[in-house]
Amino acid sequence: MRLREQLRDQRREELAKAFQADAILADRRDAVNQRLVALKAEYRAASGVGEVHVERLLISQRCEVALRVEIGHVDEQRRMVAEEIEKRRAALVEADRQVRVLEKLKAREYERFVHEERLRENKEIDEIAGRKKACAAV
Repeated sequence: MRLREQLRDQRREELAKAFQADAILADRRDAVNQRLVALKAEYRAASGVGEVHVERLLISQRCEVALRVEIGHVDEQRRMVAEEIEKRRAALVEADRQVRVLEKLKAREYERFVHEERLRENKEIDEIAGRKKACAAV
């Protein structure tokens, strides 16, 4: 039973690590998205009224493309992590089910033991009572 409990605990830790990985990727996506928003603000400022810096606009556009690609990569990684989370969740559910089955089995065995002990004690009491009756009859 300890082995099953250890396996369940291991599955629980693996699931927690997958959730951590997802949180890290979500933070990374947020950071990239914030950089993208800041870049757009720079882009608008550079393309406003007055002197237009074409080179600066081109660099901003290239950066925007790179950030969008990075967001796409992060989103793909999050999809993969989400699949892994589901696999690990299923493994944890199965490990937990196995532990509960063993716990129920152990409880039934204990109940059976207690029942057999009571039967044995009752049999001994009946034997003692029968002996007393036999002694009293003599």
